[in-house]
Amino acid sequence: METTVEERLRRLERFRYLALARINLLQTLAVGAWCNICLQAPDPNEYARIVTEAWKAGASAPQSFPGVDPGHLDLLSQEYEEAVAAVANQVVAHVRKMAPK
Repeated sequence: METTVEERLRRLERFRYLALARINLLQTLAVGAWCNICLQAPDPNEYARIVTEAWKAGASAPQSFPGVDPGHLDLLSQEYEEAVAAVANQVVAHVRKMAPK
């Protein structure tokens, strides 16, 4: 029996939601782990700032994305930079809230 267009769309939607859930999980775990690392430093806020600034600088350097169509590299690089900045901002914000005053 041949797969219908509707079934293909359902499978794609399911794949999309599973991918989004897994990405969210990984981002949550990464932010939590980095917050814990930063909170162990003598000055957690300063350490979070230094680390996340290094991430942002690294993300702005030319990236290699194997298997990506060269015509899409600029868009992917921009999305990558924005994603790194969003995670970095989350880490800094959480450390600010959790660090001893």
